[in-house]
Amino acid sequence: MFRLAACLALGAVLTLVAGCGSDPAQRVAVDLTEWAVKPSVTGVNAGSVTFVAHNRSASMVHEVAVLKIEGANKKNLKEIEDVAPGQSKQTTVKLSPGEYELACVITPGESGSTVDHYQLGMVTSFSVR
Repeated sequence: MFRLAACLALGAVLTLVAGCGSDPAQRVAVDLTEWAVKPSVTGVNAGSVTFVAHNRSASMVHEVAVLKIEGANKKNLKEIEDVAPGQSKQTTVKLSPGEYELACVITPGESGSTVDHYQLGMVTSFSVR
């Protein structure tokens, strides 16, 4: 009986120690409306980040692209595509320190849109420390 209790206790300690080294993803909720991208925070620490896109629109499909600003260029790291009105989707991406944008990059002809969502203001600055 003692041996069983000791083994169970050791297993619990090993599980606890193994969990200490993990890198849990930070969560950022992102509300999408015409014509705004509103994250729950404007920055996070470097590491894994889970973005949860909530389309608050009544009629338009939106998306969230994570764009890293590299000088005059922007590199699209990951997208949450085709978030239907009233729906939510998520993705996790590992981010290094720097400046980013969160943007809806739907263009005319994509997802039934007749307008460029980015040009209409669906972009916001986001920083990673």
